[in-house]
Amino acid sequence: RQYWKPNVERQLTRMWSKGKSVSEDELTTKVLVLLDNQGSIQKISRVASSGFSELDEAALQAFERAAPFPNPPRGMVDDDGFVRIRWDFSLTTENGPRIQWRNVGSVPQ
Repeated sequence: RQYWKPNVERQLTRMWSKGKSVSEDELTTKVLVLLDNQGSIQKISRVASSGFSELDEAALQAFERAAPFPNPPRGMVDDDGFVRIRWDFSLTTENGPRIQWRNVGSVPQ
């Protein structure tokens, strides 16, 4: 949250200053993060877009800035030595922006 929320707020301000509007809806960016067994990011993939590249980029940057994630639990490390995490970043714009995030769990191989 400490990395995503401020970046989303900056992105929204930039979007609004350029005349872009965000409809009253829930916008979700879904990402898949691949970590090695030491917790270093190997790859971040956008699985689904919010419809706004600026908000999608803020989600990807949040993981990059928060890394590394030391000591991942052994139970999360797959046979190939990697940890896969699916994470959803949601922005609810009903009655003004409300920012949420949720871990939807590791991804089975």
